[in-house]
Amino acid sequence: MSTRIRGLIPRGVIAGVIGATALAFWFLVIDGSQAQPFRTPGFLGGALLGRDALEPGAAPVLLYSLLHYVAFIALGIGVSWSLSKIDTIPNLFLGLVLGFALYDLVFYTSVTVTGVDVVGPFGWPVVLVGNLLAGVSLTSYLHYTGETPPDLMVGHSRG
Repeated sequence: MSTRIRGLIPRGVIAGVIGATALAFWFLVIDGSQAQPFRTPGFLGGALLGRDALEPGAAPVLLYSLLHYVAFIALGIGVSWSLSKIDTIPNLFLGLVLGFALYDLVFYTSVTVTGVDVVGPFGWPVVLVGNLLAGVSLTSYLHYTGETPPDLMVGHSRG
């Protein structure tokens, strides 16, 4: 059992970094297409610091980026551990469910903790797509690096 747990943590960390990077890259593309690079992490970091401006300063961008990656690493470890307990293979559907859950978590947590609707300034479709990409990226990594439970292997027969 200790061998399996040791494998869950590194896989979870890497999956979290991949999910966080997918989301960050999505918003870098969106922000860049509007000629406002780092607008999203600047706004979100500013919201965490109690600012209401959309100007991306270095401190808010760094603060948000650090928290973003820490949160996703924790999420990756949690998802990796959870999947090991339910003996299932992460798939596209699970990634989409995780993405929808992340979207809800972002919206409700931001309103509750900071009092700022962080979804509104970007539009819900943009935020939803980013979270779906993050969820699918995270679970895809866990899928391709995980062990297939014997009961779920394709073509496996019980002799």
